[in-house]
Amino acid sequence: MIVNLMRMKFSVFTFLALFFSSTFAVAQTDAEKDSLAVLQAFEKLKTNRAFLKELALIKEKHYQFSDFILKPILGDLNHDETVDALLVFSIENRGGGNNYDIHYAVFMQENKKWNYVSLFDAGTDKSEYFIGFQSIESGIIRGVKLQEDDESTGKPVAYILKDKEIIETSLP
Repeated sequence: MIVNLMRMKFSVFTFLALFFSSTFAVAQTDAEKDSLAVLQAFEKLKTNRAFLKELALIKEKHYQFSDFILKPILGDLNHDETVDALLVFSIENRGGGNNYDIHYAVFMQENKKWNYVSLFDAGTDKSEYFIGFQSIESGIIRGVKLQEDDESTGKPVAYILKDKEIIETSLP
């Protein structure tokens, strides 16, 4: 009976040790660390006057950055073998109205620092279509062009970064 109690006690402690070590692990993957660093760089960027001017927000009194769709897409944009990023974000309630516009901020990594490079406008609530990027592979940004009136079908698209601008290219 004492042996059974000892086994049960050992099993409970083993379970708890395994549970807590896997549940509260602090180690992050490189992608998680990069994503977090991009989000932190974007938080700083949201107060940058030049960035706000680029978004035509300098004189706006009523707007907000939405955290709902913040999502970094990681990959090498410029073939330098370092991870770069596109961060999708939206601005809502411009001018106090019920509206939104969607953008991608381009971040390049240099010496483990994330630098904002440019902006890509993906569409607004009044656009005929939206561009939804999905991945970056070998410098090619892949995504879909979604029609406003029929979001069930999307046309595959490809873009590249050229001279700090995201431009459409033919699908390889």
